[in-house]
Amino acid sequence: MGGRLFLIFAAVAVVLIGLCAVAMSRLGAGGAEIDSASVSGSSGENLKPSRRALTSTATFEVAARNEDGINLLPQGRAIADQLNDPEGDPGQDLLVVDELIRIHLSAFKTIPQGGENVDIMQSMTGRNAGKLAIIPPGHRVLNETGELIDRWGTPYHFHPVSRALLEIRSAGPDRHLWTDDDILLEGQDSFQ
Repeated sequence: MGGRLFLIFAAVAVVLIGLCAVAMSRLGAGGAEIDSASVSGSSGENLKPSRRALTSTATFEVAARNEDGINLLPQGRAIADQLNDPEGDPGQDLLVVDELIRIHLSAFKTIPQGGENVDIMQSMTGRNAGKLAIIPPGHRVLNETGELIDRWGTPYHFHPVSRALLEIRSAGPDRHLWTDDDILLEGQDSFQ
């Protein structure tokens, strides 16, 4: 039994190292690129986040286990720490959320399941079959109910398009969904 668990843990660790390398390389050294285009913000600016595929150039450490038996992914924390950065912008935030979702997709071959933000974040914080936390439980980007929040403190809206596609929407500065200042990262092939 112990040998079997060791083999499972070792296989998970190898997969995680590879997944983290891909996720971190996609953010790049200077962060994600943002192209101005079709989504309007309240200041009249047009923001449309643009995804880009990069090759892996970094090595990463293996996840550490917390007191609840959840495997914490240090690289996931490093990516989550970039979310809602005062030096960044809302379009960049969507790309950071996208990278976190991509790590989950790579680890579990599906986007996090659930109809609501809190359901998706339960899977992202380690309440999944692999007990792998992409975002550490209790991280500052989660509100008191466990929802992932944007820079204005409003929960993101997720719309699953397929097993590998997820639209991510911020309500924008007015904090109301479906208004002109919403910022949207439309569902795209997450394996691009």
